[in-house]
Amino acid sequence: MAEETFMVRKSVDLRNAEQKERQRLLRERQKAERRPGCDDVARVALHWLISKAVNTGACIRIRPMYDG
Repeated sequence: MAEETFMVRKSVDLRNAEQKERQRLLRERQKAERRPGCDDVARVALHWLISKAVNTGACIRIRPMYDG
């Protein structure tokens, strides 16, 4: 007669601890591999445009439009 083997379920605490560790490692890896997001690119582009406008004097031509 063959022995029957049953898989024993892990306790909830053990599963939660393992999941917590997997999530921590995943967050660390994502942080290390972080690529700029859309907001980061937009922020840099806006800074570049404003700096260029200030350096070329374009802000002097634009200012009267904001003064109304």
